[in-house]
Amino acid sequence: AWREYGDVARYQMGPMVIHSIVRPEHVQHVLVKNAENYHKGLSHDKLRIALGNGLLTSEGPFWSRQRRLMSPTYTPRGVTRFAEIMTGAAADLLGGWQPGRTIAVNQEMMVLAMNVISRSMFGIDIGEKYADAGRALGYILEFSAARTMSIIDPPLFIPTPANNRLKWALRTIDDFL
Repeated sequence: AWREYGDVARYQMGPMVIHSIVRPEHVQHVLVKNAENYHKGLSHDKLRIALGNGLLTSEGPFWSRQRRLMSPTYTPRGVTRFAEIMTGAAADLLGGWQPGRTIAVNQEMMVLAMNVISRSMFGIDIGEKYADAGRALGYILEFSAARTMSIIDPPLFIPTPANNRLKWALRTIDDFL
């Protein structure tokens, strides 16, 4: 979209209208200076079902409070603390790739994100020892992504295979934590 339409693009994916902004000053305008004018919308409402009302999905005064609490983490000094974890997780992931083998990039990036998060927050690598927790977290992310793009979402109390698997994944993560 950026190559074809420039720094600001608007397009539709399924039921959602998406705005893509790429310049840092535009991102600051939307997320910092004028956040009250922009709502995260339907996609984040759907993410909230699986991910809860955290920094990614919350809005308004609650988001502001969460952001203030997390702000030391988002400074250059704060991010630098995690650089070794991020580069180590990336190196581990790349070390497992075989030349000529096809990979699913979205799944590999999910594994990378889970490893960085688990190493940063808990000091452990969600790997073989925590395979169930890793699979559960992967499914929660997969469920959330699929739900943001779906037109019809069965309520969680309806025992569809996807809903049942989400409930298993949430229980597994709760037990792990």
